[in-house]
Amino acid sequence: LKVANSSRYQGGQTITTLRSACVRLGNRRVLTIAQEVMARDLFMAGSGTFGEIADAMWANTRVSSEGARRLAEIQGVVDPDEAHLSALFHNLGELVLLRAFRELVGLKKPTVSELRMFREEVDEHHEEVGCRLLGGWGFAADFAKVASAHHVPAGKDESEKVRELRLLALAAWKLALTVGFTYLPKQE
Repeated sequence: LKVANSSRYQGGQTITTLRSACVRLGNRRVLTIAQEVMARDLFMAGSGTFGEIADAMWANTRVSSEGARRLAEIQGVVDPDEAHLSALFHNLGELVLLRAFRELVGLKKPTVSELRMFREEVDEHHEEVGCRLLGGWGFAADFAKVASAHHVPAGKDESEKVRELRLLALAAWKLALTVGFTYLPKQE
C-alpha cells in the first residue's frame, strides 16, 4: 500500500486495499516488492558486530538494487525489475558466509584478523555460494548466473541479457560503495 500510494505511482486517489494496490502496481512490481521484503528479512542478523555488518550489507543492497533499476530505466536494454532483482541478490553469498562466520566466532566480537579472514573468504566464495542458493530456491537461471560470476569478465556462453544484468548490478554496487555504503574492512 505504501508503494502504491507513493508519489511515483500516485494516480489521484489513495489506495486502501491490497487488491487495488496490486492493480495499480502490476504483478511484476508486486512480485519484486515481495522478493525485496524476503531479502530484507534475510539480513536481520541480530545485534552486535554481526548485526552492524548485516545492516550495512542491507543498506548497500538497497542502494545497489535501486541504482540498478534506475540505470536499467535510463539504458532501456533490460527490464528494470530484473535489474533490481539481480542487484538485490547478486551478493547473497556474502550474507550466507556472514551467518556461517557468526556461527564459527560465536557471540564474541570478532578480531580485526578474523574480519580480514572473513573478507578473504567472502571474496573467494560468495559468488558460488549465492549461485547455489538462488538455484536451490528455484530463482530464474539468469539471476543465479549473475550471482555466480559478477566480478569476472563476461564468459563466452553468457547471454547478452545476463551480461547486461551483471554489469548493471556490479556498476550499482560499485556506486553504492563509492558513496559510502561499505560493510567489509578495506572495501572499495
